[in-house]
Amino acid sequence: MSIAMKFSSGGALPMQKSGYLIVGCAAISIVALWSSVDNFRASPSKLIDVSGVVTSMRCEEGRRGNMASVELEIAGSTEVYPYPGILPRARELCDRVNIGTHVALRYSTPGDPEIWSVAIEGRSFIDTQEAESWRHVNGWAAIGVGAFFLMGGLMTWRRYGFNQHF
Repeated sequence: MSIAMKFSSGGALPMQKSGYLIVGCAAISIVALWSSVDNFRASPSKLIDVSGVVTSMRCEEGRRGNMASVELEIAGSTEVYPYPGILPRARELCDRVNIGTHVALRYSTPGDPEIWSVAIEGRSFIDTQEAESWRHVNGWAAIGVGAFFLMGGLMTWRRYGFNQHF
């Protein structure tokens, strides 16, 4: 028996627009809530310091002209150090740092570095407390987005169910 025959012969109705909307809202809320978990941890107790001259940098623009990330390579190191767009002033970092600029970084996780502090030419650009604070703000924003889509999905389900074509 084909699926089309089963549905046309009184079986379960196929999912309509409301069902796809509910599933989409649930998926977005799960992803948003899951991504927020990582942002609430405290800064690592053991950070690694590296300093030197920038040998390469790449600035990636995101949506609406915001910086998605800034990647730095430092002389004497084989790592690529990404400054994520969730931290403040990524565009300013991109504008202030050039090849040959001396920077000092504090990061965690060798092999997949996560920047927690940046100093440019001996002046602090961002410290660990500010980085931790911005990560918490990003976590709360993700919780807000997740809750918004979760409530939207629940309201759609209550009003229309899965099988409404609206």
